[in-house]
Amino acid sequence: MVSGQTRRPANCVEPVIGDTPHDVKGAHDAGARAVGVATGASSAEELAAAGADAVLSDLTDIGALRAAVFGCLAAGD
Repeated sequence: MVSGQTRRPANCVEPVIGDTPHDVKGAHDAGARAVGVATGASSAEELAAAGADAVLSDLTDIGALRAAVFGCLAAGD
C-alpha cells in the first residue's frame, strides 16, 4: 500500500465516477457505487435525481472527493 492511501473495508463496493445520469445508471447496473461529478452537461441536481450515491460539484475539494470515493456502501445496500 502506498503511503497515505486509504483502503476500503472488504465488504464495500467499488466506486464509478461519472458526470451524466447514464454514468450513474451504468455504475448501478454494474453493482458499483455511483459518484456523480457535475462538471459536464448534467447538474448536481440531475445526478442526485438519477440516484448517484454521492454528488460533487467538481473535483477541487480533495476531502469531499476522498469521502465520496473511499466512503463505504456495503455490498447489497
